[in-house]
Amino acid sequence: AARVSNTIQYTSPTWSGNNFTLSWSPGAQEAVQANSASIETDGQIWALTWRGTFGPVYGQLDYANVAANTSQVGIGSTQQKGQLYKAGVSWGYHPGARVGLIWVRTSQNGATGLLAGQTVKKDGYTLNWEHTFGNIQAMAQYGWTGDIKSCAAVNAVTCSDTSAKGFMVGGRYLLSK
Repeated sequence: AARVSNTIQYTSPTWSGNNFTLSWSPGAQEAVQANSASIETDGQIWALTWRGTFGPVYGQLDYANVAANTSQVGIGSTQQKGQLYKAGVSWGYHPGARVGLIWVRTSQNGATGLLAGQTVKKDGYTLNWEHTFGNIQAMAQYGWTGDIKSCAAVNAVTCSDTSAKGFMVGGRYLLSK
């Protein structure tokens, strides 16, 4: 939620290496016409982030609740909604060197090609590594997502084989003063 326009945020002071951020955004401001008087169309986003440092270990938990300002079209239409979860932990094993793991989950009721209002979930994982050798920082990352879960597809859309994998290898030259 930190990169959404018109966001109000409160970041707490840090206590014993822990702090949190609470965010809220009203979403788009344009008027939206729903196809039913009972469907909510007041979009908004609210999110909560906790961060903590415990010696060489860093952790972070994120949660965001998203409600779109448009409704889905069709019989039994509902407001598009989603929940986003993220948990990450990393270990600084040497100055300028860190290895970490991130887990993410998206849950939404507005996926294309699925039954109206059906809620589906998808998990993803990322492994990160970075190490500084003098003025050169080496980086590597590998990530993958699983197939969509809780899915009953329509119109020849399938939820199997929706997984993905990716990797990154890079380097950075750190300029001196």
